[in-house]
Amino acid sequence: MRASWVFLTLLIAALLAPNKALGDSSTIVVVNHGQEPIVELYIINQSARTWGNDLLGGQALQANQQRPVSVAVGCPCKIKAIYNDGAVRYQQTSGGNPVVFNH
Repeated sequence: MRASWVFLTLLIAALLAPNKALGDSSTIVVVNHGQEPIVELYIINQSARTWGNDLLGGQALQANQQRPVSVAVGCPCKIKAIYNDGAVRYQQTSGGNPVVFNH
């Protein structure tokens, strides 16, 4: 009987724990401290070979604004911001802290 309770407890813990390998999403906050709007935002984790889709979905992140962005990759990851004037900036993140871009 005790073994079944232990099994049930472990099963519940496994089901409730986040699992990035299964594509669970998490949220990061992106901050634009620059003068130009960020018009495109992409993310890639260390094991991926290609950048994902534009996380802004056509909604520019204006200067001095921030936005929570849902991501479906595990960290650490790299984020690429493309500005209205064509400039490109990169930031690394391990999650937890806002990702700040300046341009």
